[in-house]
Parts: sequence; C-alpha cells; structure tokens
Amino acid sequence: MSGDARDIMFFRLSPSDYDQSTRLIADHFMRRNPLCRAIGQMDLESYGEQFLVDIKKCLASGVSVGARDRASQTLAGICLNFSPDLDEAHDMSNSDSDMCVVYRVMAMLSAGTRVFQELKVHRVLDLFTLCVHQDYDGRGLGSKLIEKSVEAGVEEGYQVASVHATNSITAKICTRHGFRIVSSLDLTTVADQMGIDTDLIPGDTEVKMLIKELDSENSKPDPQSS
Repeated sequence: MSGDARDIMFFRLSPSDYDQSTRLIADHFMRRNPLCRAIGQMDLESYGEQFLVDIKKCLASGVSVGARDRASQTLAGICLNFSPDLDEAHDMSNSDSDMCVVYRVMAMLSAGTRVFQELKVHRVLDLFTLCVHQDYDGRGLGSKLIEKSVEAGVEEGYQVASVHATNSITAKICTRHGFRIVSSLDLTTVADQMGIDTDLIPGDTEVKMLIKELDSENSKPDPQSS
C-alpha cells in the first residue's frame, strides 16, 4: 500500500476542480453506486439542480479532498465535504416527495436524530460524497480520502464529522476510521413508496448515518502514509 500512496498526491479541492469532479461523479459514482442503480438515477440531471449546488458548496468549503495520480494527473478520487446548516438539515427531515430519492433517504436517516444537540456541537463536517475512479480500485484510496478529510476537519476546528452512507463500502470504511452508527434505515421498508428496486442492491440494504467526534488524535499521521 505504501507504494501506491507514493504514486498519489492528496490535496484540498477548490471551485476550479468542478468540471473534473462532476465528471468523476457521473462516470464512477452514479453508475456504480447500488442505490443510484436501484432508483434509476445514474446521471447528474436525474439528481436535480440541488446536487450541483451542493457540489459547488463542497468545493468552496476548503475542506474537500482530492487524490491525483502524480504521473498521469488523473483525478483518482474525491471526498466532497462541507459544513451544513444544522437547522436547515433538521428541516430536511420533513421534506416532501419533490426531492430526489437519495436526498429523501438522507433526510429520513436524519429524522429524529438529535445527536448534534446532545453533543452540544455547532461545527459539523459533512462527508457528502466519496468517489474513487474505477481504475484505482483496490489501492485504499477511499480509506485515505476519509482519513485526509478527518484531518482537514481537525485542522479547521470542526467538532464532529458526519456521513450518510448510502452503500455498505462507505459505511465499512468509516467504521474502520472510528465512526459510529447513530441511525440506520432498511431500504426494503421504504422501497415501494420511494420506487427503490432493492433486488439491484447486492448484500446489505441498510443505509446508515455515522458520526465521529473530532479531536487532536485524529490529526496524527497514519504510520503507513508517505
């Protein structure tokens, strides 16, 4: 793994990375994500304008992380992150059916969850979208992007990192990095009302909301990183 790490440069994304980021998401997230396939939303247009707005918000946040192949300059992966308005996120739990299905699922995961109020935090880093180029699978980039995102959150003074994991791979990666599950939803229980074909989701049909409280320990470098 250390050899792979030397081939990859990790950096903070900016608004200038919008075109490359949206292409990566369209080609290597939406076409492969089990939930996107199960609801037939496998292109940017099907998500609606709000998704593009949120991508721009993440890129402007200064805490989104990219991975680039040093030799080819290919954008090998991204973890788009931003700081949500917690009051706005609470209101989303009551959103109507005009939202795209993925957003409705994320809202349902948040519904009734008062973990941020209980922890008395006001600066939350939302790990919004994790995506790795298919050609770079198996190199641990997803895990490294989560690690770098947590480090960025610590450096910028965030108190908690949060993720709505709509696939089992992201949930497993986050769990290995110390995230804990605070909410879960079995998609089979809402499949009919949301038009989700759970037969297209291999394995686990649960989506999860996970959080990690941030402190200085998270900023310690990984012994295996280069």
